Amino acid sequence: MKTGKDSIFGLSQGAFAAVLVTTVGFAFMFVVFPLFSDDFMYMDPLMGYFERGESPWAGLWENWVTHYFIDNLRLSNIVFTLFLLLPKWVGCTLSGVVFFLILRMMLLTACGGDRPVPVWAAIWMCLFFTFALPWLDQIVIMCFQFNYIWPSALALLCLRVFMGDTRCSALPAAILGFVTGWWHEGFSVPVIAGFVVLMLIWRRHFVSRKNLLLTAALIAGTLVVILAPSFLWRFGNTGSSIGNILYNLVYVLRYYIPGLLFIAIAALMLLTRRTRPVVLTPLCVFILVCLAVNYTIHVRANFAARIGWWSNLCSIIGIVYLGYSYFKIHPLRAKVSAVLKVVSVLAAVFMTTHLAYADYMTVKVKNEIDNIHALYAVAPDEPGQVVFADFTDQLSAPAFAFQKPYYNTFNYTWNNNQCARWRYGKKYPLCVVPAQLEYVDGTQGDLLPGGVRRIAKNIYYTRCDEAYECRGGTGKVKIRGRYSPSLFYLTSFISKADGKRYLYIYPVNMAFRSAGTTIDDVVIETVDKQ
Repeated sequence: MKTGKDSIFGLSQGAFAAVLVTTVGFAFMFVVFPLFSDDFMYMDPLMGYFERGESPWAGLWENWVTHYFIDNLRLSNIVFTLFLLLPKWVGCTLSGVVFFLILRMMLLTACGGDRPVPVWAAIWMCLFFTFALPWLDQIVIMCFQFNYIWPSALALLCLRVFMGDTRCSALPAAILGFVTGWWHEGFSVPVIAGFVVLMLIWRRHFVSRKNLLLTAALIAGTLVVILAPSFLWRFGNTGSSIGNILYNLVYVLRYYIPGLLFIAIAALMLLTRRTRPVVLTPLCVFILVCLAVNYTIHVRANFAARIGWWSNLCSIIGIVYLGYSYFKIHPLRAKVSAVLKVVSVLAAVFMTTHLAYADYMTVKVKNEIDNIHALYAVAPDEPGQVVFADFTDQLSAPAFAFQKPYYNTFNYTWNNNQCARWRYGKKYPLCVVPAQLEYVDGTQGDLLPGGVRRIAKNIYYTRCDEAYECRGGTGKVKIRGRYSPSLFYLTSFISKADGKRYLYIYPVNMAFRSAGTTIDDVVIETVDKQ
């Protein structure tokens, strides 16, 4: 690792600045966004420590044993629970450091042996990382940082060791492989598949004692996770029918935009003789294998957008690698190069401004969450209790924030029905209703064809007779003249204006589907049973 006047950790000064700015922008969100959702789940057995100062060890052991049987035995969550005992900023700051290492390794991998890495490559790498990953899936939550940020660094380090880009003897490589395999199966399984394929195709180049031990250790670490009763239970409960699998083949592609872009660029470069060798390389083959494995798992499970995190991260490396290699083969003319520099500078300014604004919104969201949790903590623990408050959701979040940090905070049944209750020792869930509905009398807002009223783009309500506490629902919405299926978050409340019961309706994950327009009708068809 060379550090000099013109090279900082193998990066040019401009590249280092781009990576540092991106890291600070994300690390701020990591540190400031409050504990939430799965954080509370892992805190539950430790409440004696947090509230009464009791020894945490019994709670830690209960955590690990419980999750061994009902959730998972990932090393990520074992390490995460230890960090819960420390101030939140400690673990989240470390996540920021890991984030910097991720971007650095991605750049060094994409640019091959070239040092220092040029600034334009860093700008576009950071830009893709900021906007192209499936960010909506709660990566600012501390638990998810340990499950997705940290294993990204471990898996990238495994790749660099396997490729021979990082010096490492056999024993440390085996330790690295075991830790990576045990950390998170969503990373280790595609990495194992990629390594096996590379050893089969380029046997002389990649079959070595170090690489065999690394791969074997990855497999051993992964077996710790997948042979636990919890994994087999989860795997058995995320299956899809043949019809659903066929539907998912297209549906989950929305979470693989970087992968699709990488494949498209690679396909174009295969068409010409000079650029074809760039695509037919171990790195590109490895990325394609990871894409295929993650995508296959995603189609089968269709569990969450984050399933494709690793393959999309690899795809971003591939995109920058292909672009960087292409411009080395076909140097740009002076005028085109000048235009590219201007575009890159504008992109860097746009990304920096966006991250600064996302950081501002993180502070705003934190204040909203802290306020609502404080109200919930002192609210009477009884059926039908509701917290009326202003909060920013996915539909009301400013477009320039691009859904950062995370806005599905109080329209998320898992958090409200389970995690918040565990955190505050409550019997009844956290039910949050927008303050604008506190004094409705059934006449406020626009009446939609289905009988639902719309006060704002994000606030829908209607009269109801039955009490619904933080439930999910299904139905359809009308956008741009067409009805399409939708999921809903539903909770009922008693208006302080007329004493009647109303139903707060929130269409889930509509931020991008309804961008630039409004939802013209809402139809509720089914409501989940408690």
